[in-house]
Amino acid sequence: DVPDRRRGVLLRGWVIQAGRYAQGIYLPEAPLRINGTLTQHPTHLHEYFFALRQDQAGGQPGPAITGGFDLRHLTVHAKLGQFTLDPQHGSLLPHELRQWWDRFQPQGSLPVVSFSYDDPAAGAGFRAHISVEGVNLTLPYGEAPTGMTDVSGTFDIHNQRVETSLSGYFEDMQYHIDGRIDGFSRDAPFVLTVRAPAFHLPAEPRYLLALPPFVQRQFAKLSPTGTFDADVTIRRDGTGEEIRYDGTVKLTDGTLLYEKFAYPLQDVEGTIRFDNEEINIDQLSARGETGAVVLITGVITPPGKDSAVSLTITAEDLPIDSVLYDAMPSYAVKVIEAFGDKAAYARLIDEGLLQSRAQYDDRAAQLDAWTAQREQLAAEAAPDAQLVEELDRQIEQMRFEMTQPVFDIGGTTKVTADVNRPYGPGRRYDITTTIDMTGLNMIFRHWPYPMRLTGGELVVEPDLVEVREVTATGLRGGEGRLTGKVLLDRD
Repeated sequence: DVPDRRRGVLLRGWVIQAGRYAQGIYLPEAPLRINGTLTQHPTHLHEYFFALRQDQAGGQPGPAITGGFDLRHLTVHAKLGQFTLDPQHGSLLPHELRQWWDRFQPQGSLPVVSFSYDDPAAGAGFRAHISVEGVNLTLPYGEAPTGMTDVSGTFDIHNQRVETSLSGYFEDMQYHIDGRIDGFSRDAPFVLTVRAPAFHLPAEPRYLLALPPFVQRQFAKLSPTGTFDADVTIRRDGTGEEIRYDGTVKLTDGTLLYEKFAYPLQDVEGTIRFDNEEINIDQLSARGETGAVVLITGVITPPGKDSAVSLTITAEDLPIDSVLYDAMPSYAVKVIEAFGDKAAYARLIDEGLLQSRAQYDDRAAQLDAWTAQREQLAAEAAPDAQLVEELDRQIEQMRFEMTQPVFDIGGTTKVTADVNRPYGPGRRYDITTTIDMTGLNMIFRHWPYPMRLTGGELVVEPDLVEVREVTATGLRGGEGRLTGKVLLDRD
């Protein structure tokens, strides 16, 4: 505290010319015009106290600096008030701190800035406290600088160590950052934890700034939307060493459309874990738009441009329909279509040898209507004999048509898609699709006989189709078994 009795100097219209030495040359900073007081301690004559305020146009109070220094022990302490981030005010900060601070490209004002210097041998040394509120900063750590807006929090500095706690926004997503930085150099060690709670990602995101770029690139292949929680640790363990990442992303109520197996998914939930060595998809669960239950698991390693990929997509209760065809590689679609020959199916329908479930339901409804009309005529005293005869003929014909086997090509099944890519530049993706044939209705193109499949698998690889113990029954009895392999021309 400043003593009550003191000797001092009243300053009016003074100019402070701050500067620094670089390689023996004095480099002046922008001058400050100030008013204030400089007061000497009444008994400790080596101690001084100051209270200074910058002149502002129109007589408005400007930024102020208060504190003291000790010429014997070479200590200083100061507090800045109403401090802005223009070059003039920046000259009041120690040069090394100012250089480090300038890398954050701050815009705005700082409600509290304080710093002090004491004997390092006593464990004190240089200390500073910077409090920010509603400013814009660029976080100069990670693979690419990241701009934050509306930032509030603190930087506490002790010699070469900075501890920070910040909250702000990247675009319109809120983030919290905590951690430490062990030095003022550009390549200093640091560890920062970035938390982004419950942010919504739109269909065409411009950003996923909580995540490292290599994770952002892989996320783009999934086209995700929904509600995310991200928790990422960014660190450099030694000066100049590689920046390392370790984090998790949780997705709820989301959608996905993976570019290598583009089956639209909704109600997606699950966790993705990542570090510099791999991205691990820890069982994302989802629902297909036609009711399928889908699970995605796998790993991408290392998570760069030429990553090795091993993903498994499993779908149960999956309809064999156009949505599935759109997701599968063309060679797999051709194979499935060969087992479900739509042209042959249409011919059998036209010839009256089969009927679809929809046809059967329509005929049943028509039969009910004609039967009700026939009963109504029978209740009349003098029914129209010609109409009765015509109705009887139609009812008999409809009953005959309804005796034809009901057969819908396709069905629902379990499909597993294994997506693999070896590590290295220019390597292509291979997708192996395994289809559980149990319960499907098929008409094989090269032997168009309707069959209800009771077991077996169809495995479709880029160069090979394998039919594994597919068993079937005919519509009017009989059983069969199909096995074999077919080589494909991938091109």
